[in-house]
Amino acid sequence: MSGSLDRNRIMKLFETLSARLAARGIRGQLYIVGGSAMIVGYGRERTTRDVDARIEYAKDAVLAAAEEIAEEENLDPNWLNENARLFMPPAKDDRARTVFNTPGLAVTGASAEHMLAMKIDAARNSDEDDIGVLIDQLEITSADQALEMYRTVLPHTATVDARRRELVSKIVDERVRNRR
Repeated sequence: MSGSLDRNRIMKLFETLSARLAARGIRGQLYIVGGSAMIVGYGRERTTRDVDARIEYAKDAVLAAAEEIAEEENLDPNWLNENARLFMPPAKDDRARTVFNTPGLAVTGASAEHMLAMKIDAARNSDEDDIGVLIDQLEITSADQALEMYRTVLPHTATVDARRRELVSKIVDERVRNRR
């Protein structure tokens, strides 16, 4: 299975999904997070294995169409999934940005604030570059500012431990130094 999804492939998959849904008289709605949101919403030049989403409308139809596309395109059957839903902030993302909009499908990408909170929450070394991009996007100048945003977006689950503080401090210091 060919599971490497770059920006062009993700957008083509959205186009295919949109056409399939529109042909059935359905308009799906997705809110995407994770690697796919970083790629299509923040210009990250990398690939991801899947599209992590919250399917906000026509869930069954969207998943059925995505499975059909997976078979036709030789993709993992879960190329579009809701696996990250448990890690998404509970509050509505009022700053989510539209990244794809057609008659059959609307896709919004998580705001920089929500993405940063989720990336800090995960605190994976593999997320350091994404965290840096988001810190620049938000013009954050201190670790405290980034960690406060994390606590605001994820008020019930945010844990500011030594590992997260060190990770964020290191990235913020490096990014602020590079801005000068």
